[in-house]
Amino acid sequence: MKYLLTLVEGQGDVAAVPVLLRKMLKARACYDWQPGPPLRVGELPKLRQNLRRTAEALRIKMRAGECHAVLVLLDLDDGCPRAEALALAAEFATFGLPAPVAVVLAHREYEEWLVASLETIAPATHLLPSATRRDYPAETKRGVKEWLTRQMPAGFIYRETMHQEEFSQNLDAALARECRSFRRLESALAELLTPALTPGWTSPRAGA
Repeated sequence: MKYLLTLVEGQGDVAAVPVLLRKMLKARACYDWQPGPPLRVGELPKLRQNLRRTAEALRIKMRAGECHAVLVLLDLDDGCPRAEALALAAEFATFGLPAPVAVVLAHREYEEWLVASLETIAPATHLLPSATRRDYPAETKRGVKEWLTRQMPAGFIYRETMHQEEFSQNLDAALARECRSFRRLESALAELLTPALTPGWTSPRAGA
């Protein structure tokens, strides 16, 4: 068994991201990989501040056979996800880790992928009217969590730690592909599952 380790931002991601990745791995009939327990690293600036420490912790896990690939999955409220991902991947590359690292930045929030899949999520929960759909262009809105709260019955509040995992269970990849950053997640996962990758390999790469 190979382990895919994820670096995530918040506590809700710790629970939700393995659910999402297991769905994606199953869809690819990839049963020799398993998502390991995510490491919570905070927002992008915080990860950058602690990058050396994080890289060394990953190196230890890789050498112990507890990590065979790394997926960095964070939100990016502002800026260009590709440019920021390229920069962070280049920073990881300087450490020469013995397993591949891929960087994906959800634009603007992980919840954008959930909103894209409301057609399958809303009917499966009592927290949203079944007909709830996005009323704005994909990946253009700040405050997606607040938008979800406004779709809920009075008195309910969308909370990552309570709802992100539940909603992710019913996410449909075909619908989430409306979001460019979700398509990037799919390509990053495909890259990480490639059988033979050289040590220190990172993605995305300039020109890739």
